[in-house]
Amino acid sequence: MGKQINIPKIIGGLKPLFIAQAKRTFSLVEREGQQIEIIYLTLGKSDRESGYYVFGCDKDFNTHTDYFFEELEDALEDVAEIYKTEKINWRPLIPEIKKLETIIFREWEFLVDRNITEETYSEIPFGGANGCKCNYCKNFAQQRETIYPKDVKELFSKLGIDFRKEVEVAHYVKNENETHLYGGWFHFKGKMIKGKDCKIPLGNGGSTFDFVDLTPNFGIGFTHDNALTSFNPKDGLVQIEFTVNLPWVLEKELEQE
Repeated sequence: MGKQINIPKIIGGLKPLFIAQAKRTFSLVEREGQQIEIIYLTLGKSDRESGYYVFGCDKDFNTHTDYFFEELEDALEDVAEIYKTEKINWRPLIPEIKKLETIIFREWEFLVDRNITEETYSEIPFGGANGCKCNYCKNFAQQRETIYPKDVKELFSKLGIDFRKEVEVAHYVKNENETHLYGGWFHFKGKMIKGKDCKIPLGNGGSTFDFVDLTPNFGIGFTHDNALTSFNPKDGLVQIEFTVNLPWVLEKELEQE
């Protein structure tokens, strides 16, 4: 935005959280036989509904179009398609609102609220494996520092995830090579906008996962879910599923077949 503009405190009945200004115009709308240019887009949070409104405004901030979105991420990203433009350069109007970061990991692309994710993990006392007394979980927890490949740890850091605080861990089977197959998951606040969803629905109403192998012993996948999450609210989350083969490092007599 070039010259200083006076933005009203209330637009469309809502306090604006973000604003975007067109280089020329976002679109034209007809009102009473006149063509009106949509110069500004503003985004506000509805107090009556659980969601967000994007208003199309003229040069004087009179509203002429409005679109409702349940998620902030959708409001910020999907409105570009509505106005047939490649990208909308949103500017936050409230200091505590941080624009979502775009993070790319291999074939996936995510919109991420790192601040909320980091704050949530800081309040979680320990990982799911530490909350269980079984030997399988103890075996997992004993090796946690070396379980995740380097690029996965780097991804977690960018997302705001503490890798020591997995939501839950499950032991599946002892493999023929004496290793043990585990699975588990994490959450972060955001949205997957590109890449394969690992969750595959089954005909009986259940589901399974299709992992991408990053190493011979570690696979990963992403889906939108909130199983057993510590996040509040529980919506707008990406669930990171992983599977890993681990050796038995506890006393041999504690290992079960």
